[in-house]
Amino acid sequence: MKSILAALAFVLIIACSDTDKNNDELISVYKEILIIRESESDTSIANSKVREAIQDHDMTMEQFKAEFFALAKDDDEFVKVLDSLRRSFNADIKILKDSIRKSEREAKADSAADPKK
Repeated sequence: MKSILAALAFVLIIACSDTDKNNDELISVYKEILIIRESESDTSIANSKVREAIQDHDMTMEQFKAEFFALAKDDDEFVKVLDSLRRSFNADIKILKDSIRKSEREAKADSAADPKK
């Protein structure tokens, strides 16, 4: 009986870690899609880039849609995914802002050191 319970626990752990891995991959792909859609005004170019992004993750459009809609059916899990995506975007924005500030400080320091600029 203990061995059956141990085997079931093992299967559940593996299944959960697979689900987390799949969700992480889905989040990554969806993040790329959102960035493409936001940065590309030409719909046909954006569609092509979206297909490429999905293929880069070894998925087909149909697989992506099926996984996305399956995840969307589970409200709690979908909210977790969207929260994760939001945190990821916020972290990326912070890194970008920090990089811009650093570049501005360096440019200011360069121009102060060399008044000819």
